[in-house]
Amino acid sequence: VYKVNLETMKIDGEVQTGPGPWGARLSYDQTRVYTADKGEGPGYNQHGHTSTIIDLQTMGVADVVNIGETTDHALLSPDGKEVWYTSNAEHAIYMHGSALAAQKKYISEPSLQIALNGNGFLQKSMNVVAGQAVRITIKHVAGTSAGKITFKSDDMGIKEISLNPGDSQEVRWTAPASGELKATTNKAANPTLTISVKPPEAKPAPPSNPTGDARVINIKSSQIAWDIAKVELKPGEKVRFNFANGDDEKHNLVGIGEGLNFLSPDLPAGKTASYEWTAPSAPITFKVVCAYHPQMAFTVDVK
Repeated sequence: VYKVNLETMKIDGEVQTGPGPWGARLSYDQTRVYTADKGEGPGYNQHGHTSTIIDLQTMGVADVVNIGETTDHALLSPDGKEVWYTSNAEHAIYMHGSALAAQKKYISEPSLQIALNGNGFLQKSMNVVAGQAVRITIKHVAGTSAGKITFKSDDMGIKEISLNPGDSQEVRWTAPASGELKATTNKAANPTLTISVKPPEAKPAPPSNPTGDARVINIKSSQIAWDIAKVELKPGEKVRFNFANGDDEKHNLVGIGEGLNFLSPDLPAGKTASYEWTAPSAPITFKVVCAYHPQMAFTVDVK
């Protein structure tokens, strides 16, 4: 990696990295550079699997991190505390520590999707649970002819948001104890959205034999797909997923939803393993995916 002074157009420093640096990312405070050392062998015979971390004050190597094979890009998290690396050969993104925890927390949060087009709101009404913290995504889904579209809700305490075609904005909001709330837009055909606040559902009693033997569910992957589409469980039921990886890439099981605590260990290619989990005591329907291949999904229906 070479550091070039753009005023003098001369090289101010040179640092040796791992083989074939492909991408690099400068820290926001301009004190470090993170390289993605992909390697430069022919085809998939590229065995770079490191990131070189360069201290720009000393122009020296601060650290070398072993990551995915043929890593090609480095992405710095918005808070500057994590770097995410894409692994070309392993079809994966490597995240560590707080970045991985933040991703799991983010996808498990309750959310609402509000879509707007040239006629206004695509939905007329929505429901939220009283007291629940919600991540709201407001999106302009129309073409350029629709122009700017606004969203505003005095009832929800959300000031006017103006969106260009294709834009979206995320708002964190906590539902009040009760009421029917109105949101408005500048498009006349469907200018109003009603958001009804509902009380939380009462939780059913746990099953009479919660400590009994786990129910066994056998699943298998083949050609990056599970061989099941849906699993029906009773509230509080204990289950054991016996899953076989018939692919040449690793998989895992991740339940998408708040408070599920559904995350299996990674299962290497060609291996089998078991994962035990206890269903929530309240009815819920959610998706289970492979974190490395999100298109691999099946539904769990607790009722």
